[in-house]
Amino acid sequence: MSNLAGTLVLLGVLMFIVYRILQTLNNQTQYSGGGNGQGGKVYHMPERRRAGPPVTVSLTSIPEEENPFTSQEGKEAHETLTKRGELDFAGYFSVKEMPGYFLAAYTHPRQSLIGIIYRDPKDNIWVNLITEYADGRVITSSSAEDAPKTKRPKGMPLFNYAGLATAQLLRRHKLETRASEKAPAKKIEEFPEFFSSNYLKLRQNLDALAKQEKEKTSPKAVTTLPPPLKDRSTSPEPAPPADFTPTPADFKNWLDMIYSRIQIPKEGRAEFQRGLVWVIQNAEMPTISQIFADYADVRLDEVEKGRWVIRLNGGAEDIIEPGELTGSALFDKINSSLPSDNRFFKIPVDIQGVSFYSRQSV
Repeated sequence: MSNLAGTLVLLGVLMFIVYRILQTLNNQTQYSGGGNGQGGKVYHMPERRRAGPPVTVSLTSIPEEENPFTSQEGKEAHETLTKRGELDFAGYFSVKEMPGYFLAAYTHPRQSLIGIIYRDPKDNIWVNLITEYADGRVITSSSAEDAPKTKRPKGMPLFNYAGLATAQLLRRHKLETRASEKAPAKKIEEFPEFFSSNYLKLRQNLDALAKQEKEKTSPKAVTTLPPPLKDRSTSPEPAPPADFTPTPADFKNWLDMIYSRIQIPKEGRAEFQRGLVWVIQNAEMPTISQIFADYADVRLDEVEKGRWVIRLNGGAEDIIEPGELTGSALFDKINSSLPSDNRFFKIPVDIQGVSFYSRQSV
């Protein structure tokens, strides 16, 4: 195996394994229960596990005659990567610190692209494709059925297409890595610092998420929504802040106004309200992307500054550049790029600084 192949392979497997370990550690202390034990509730004690991820992870080369990927699935993935993907086979490996994990590694002779076929202790097989950019971003596309749910740092998106065939995964990865200025080949001596900095990004990301969760539970001042404008010729009141959260009274006022303008039978209002969302005038991409994730099962990932990929369960659907758009203008741009089954319907109700949408046609 060449120095370049070894560097890229180790980078790919280390990044994926770190996420697997962090996800496991994050979940190991969760258990069910509550109340005083009545009602037949069962309490599960957390399993005893290692205190933390291994300090280092190393690969052990496996002779080709001991190929750990002899299944039909493994053979097809190998053939697709080498023939359709034009990648060069770099060798079979096991992970010393994680018994039962094997991988087949592939590198592209002319592009910043590596392919890895994984096999875990349960004989599950999946493929990862990894591309690094000159600015340090690392984009990964994966066919893993059980991909890590941990949020990734900005600039390190993971596009997961559970169970997707390798040929289709290659096409998806090509779509998501269309931008120029990919990284040149890395020298072996550059790898330790590169990996350390990316591992640090992971830790900082988890720490930031923990801080955000703590802030969510802290008490904060409640902002009152400005009343609806009856006369647009008067001076408009300022729009609510982008992070505005309505009080129950605010929400009731909204519903009263909506129901006064739109005929929705009482028996259908509960379902209507479950799909009702509001967009503040100056809301930016993080807030709006969360609305699509929560209500339409649509994810938006920033693959580079100002450039976002719209992803559904079936994979990447479109790439958008929202520019300076905010609020309903940004929401409408994203919404218009979605398949009809995932789109929202705009509700014709006029409240200063707030627009309303519903998954249900009105």
